[in-house]
Amino acid sequence: MTDARPTQHRLVSGLLTSPHEPALLGLVAVMAVGLFGVGEAALALRVLLLSLPLVAAMRWCAWDHPSRWRGRVIGAYLTTLGLYRAVQWVTPALGLSLADAQLLAADRWLFGETPALVWNAPSGLCAELWSAAYFSYHLYLHGALLAALVGTADAARRLSALLFAAFAVGIAGYLLVPAVGPAAFMGVAPVVAGPVTAFNAAFTASGSSTYDVFPSLHTLITGVLLWSHARSHPRAAFLIT
Repeated sequence: MTDARPTQHRLVSGLLTSPHEPALLGLVAVMAVGLFGVGEAALALRVLLLSLPLVAAMRWCAWDHPSRWRGRVIGAYLTTLGLYRAVQWVTPALGLSLADAQLLAADRWLFGETPALVWNAPSGLCAELWSAAYFSYHLYLHGALLAALVGTADAARRLSALLFAAFAVGIAGYLLVPAVGPAAFMGVAPVVAGPVTAFNAAFTASGSSTYDVFPSLHTLITGVLLWSHARSHPRAAFLIT
């Protein structure tokens, strides 16, 4: 009789060292079950299809393979990207209520007024610098992923475990606390400055999942990347900050 313990050990070890994978698949399952529950079977199937890149990578791309391990990073990235974009049609399909009023009340309780109004008057060079800083998140994120793909499997696995688990938490937050943000909820006028601000606004609008206000993935993911790089490359992390 075949001893099942080595297989069980590999399974437990995989879950412990790659917690982002069951987290992402669990998020897919919860979203699909919710959609089936409200009679949106077609949308539920679309959500299930989002898991295919990750499932395929887990099946055919072992972390200890000399080259295929990169498929695990790419598979998690594609599934995460799909889940992020899916929020814009899953939220209304589930009939989730917006939480903008509650978030606004929390801002006013903490700060006296929402920063979206207090800090909404930058212009000229100041606005351009803020826009560049905001857009730098995308450069940092994708630069870190590209660096992971040309690095070692162990380093990529550690980064993926933190990064994509944080994305799973953030996307779950979008569903638990759906909000469209001050611009749409309060009619806050967009900042008009220069080409960097215009490009950033257009890029953000094209890639938005509509209900992606809370929590801030810009803050969460940047924090995760800085923490990860502070542990592995403290000098580089110091320069980035």
